[in-house]
Amino acid sequence: MFGQFDKQNSSAIVVGAGLKGIGSGILRKEPSQKMRTIRYTLFVTAALIFAAFNVSAQAQPAGKVGLINLEALAAKDGATRYINALTVLDKEFDTEIKALQALDANIATKTQELQGLVEQANKPGSPVSAESLRTRNYDIERMKRELKFKQEDLQARVNSRRQTVVGPIYNEMRVALREYALKNGYSIILDGGKLEENGLLMAFDAKYDVTKEFITFFNARPAGTASTN
Repeated sequence: MFGQFDKQNSSAIVVGAGLKGIGSGILRKEPSQKMRTIRYTLFVTAALIFAAFNVSAQAQPAGKVGLINLEALAAKDGATRYINALTVLDKEFDTEIKALQALDANIATKTQELQGLVEQANKPGSPVSAESLRTRNYDIERMKRELKFKQEDLQARVNSRRQTVVGPIYNEMRVALREYALKNGYSIILDGGKLEENGLLMAFDAKYDVTKEFITFFNARPAGTASTN
């Protein structure tokens, strides 16, 4: 199954869900669920779920169907130019990502401390006042609002940069996948990972998996090889 592909080395790119993704690096180290939201959406805007085109009956009497694991394109030994583009984003936003991680961790620490104080306040003769609890709670809520604002701001800026840095490479992969399909007699190539995720792919013969072959095909192409079609 595609769920058995190298998930540990795979980056957060979940094409078809909106790139799960972007990722190791900016979007490849995930300290919390909140940070995962940014990382999994940082790297890819479009689906690349499949490359399909019509082939005439005369030229292709029996077209083949292929499956590809798109997460592997950003994994180790994946599509080199794509990995390099993601690395650029990683480095560009790494400091801000770490700052948000620190803020998120601080909120968690203060929330835990507040819970402990609430327990103390409920004990007879406790020196913990209701006012001090309200003040601490207010500070935590303020920090949460700050985190939410900064996450949304960072997400918007990363999305914009992703279009510039990753967009051209994505277009190259899209064109290359079409060319690979045509050259090798495939009528359609589907995102096996998305099919499996949605319960539409229960089993398959490994001979239909074109992931490694496509990565080799793409990496052999000159940079900037794309089309406006």
